[in-house]
Amino acid sequence: HAIVAGRGGALARRAAAGWTPLRPWAYIGLDAARTSDDRIVVVGYRGQAAVISADLATSVAVTATTSRTLEAVAVAGDTTIAVGAGGTVLRLGADVWIPERLGADPWLRGVAAGPAGSFVAVGDDGAVYVRDSAGRWRAETPGVTTDLFLAATGSGGEVWVVGRQGTLLRREASG
Repeated sequence: HAIVAGRGGALARRAAAGWTPLRPWAYIGLDAARTSDDRIVVVGYRGQAAVISADLATSVAVTATTSRTLEAVAVAGDTTIAVGAGGTVLRLGADVWIPERLGADPWLRGVAAGPAGSFVAVGDDGAVYVRDSAGRWRAETPGVTTDLFLAATGSGGEVWVVGRQGTLLRREASG
């Protein structure tokens, strides 16, 4: 299945039969959605978020701990990370976001689960931050200063990053 999210709370799922609109999430201006085996996590405007069961039977609004927009979300195992405006980084606890510190405040626009419980967050002005499996964030220098918009995990655990002016970066799984 594929999930898409959009402003105004639009949410749809793609299966073999085509796109199916899901119950509108009118209270959330959605910016991103991510699926795992047992849930769908959606995030968006002013820190709003929800966790939806994979069978779409139940949903829980997640308590916002920020008023900043969340731009992206990634799920790996039991860990869910959302990123957004002003260097916002949040980890999902029991129906509440727990802030994590970067030590900087770039506008983060993408996040992906990396190998061995790590996460890679990317953003404006070439910002790249890596979270290790112990929950520590560190800045990395990607060699570009263009805005980076999206991070995605490849089949070998590598993380691909795309950005302005045709920027395409690859972070090796062992990196």
